[in-house]
Amino acid sequence: MKITMDSVLGKFFEFITNLSIFKFFDEKEPFQKITGLFKDKEKIVHLTKYLICGVLTTIFCLALFYLLLQTPLNENVSNFISIVLSIVVAYFLNSEYVFVSDEKNKFKEFLKFSAARASTFVFDMVVFFIFASLLGFNEMLVKTIIQIVVIILNYVFSKLFVFKAKDGKNTK
Repeated sequence: MKITMDSVLGKFFEFITNLSIFKFFDEKEPFQKITGLFKDKEKIVHLTKYLICGVLTTIFCLALFYLLLQTPLNENVSNFISIVLSIVVAYFLNSEYVFVSDEKNKFKEFLKFSAARASTFVFDMVVFFIFASLLGFNEMLVKTIIQIVVIILNYVFSKLFVFKAKDGKNTK
């Protein structure tokens, strides 16, 4: 089987569009859900906080990745280190500024957060390896595109699995 750029990109976009977070776009009135988000000030503030924390974490991740590329480390080791340290930064920012949780054991919560990030970590590493190492695309471009997808996935995992409040409201 010959692997072509079209087949790799086709499979990648098929995978992304099959993610459950994109399923609401299949509804008859997709813009009702989107415009509904902007009518609720609390949701706007929450999403803005998450976006700011996500951007800060992404900048940290990309800056660290760039700095590590200047060392003798190869791009995959640099990518690994930047992701692991970004998970720690993301947990701190999300737990302090974005989400509310009734979890008393913060270490346990951090482990849940880290486990939730493991799936996006694997996604990041595999897609980066395919597009940057195997197919030769620019490392920074690949890393930036992956980070956009990772931000969306990480929000869904944090909201649904990591930060839980007894009253059901897990947003600050």
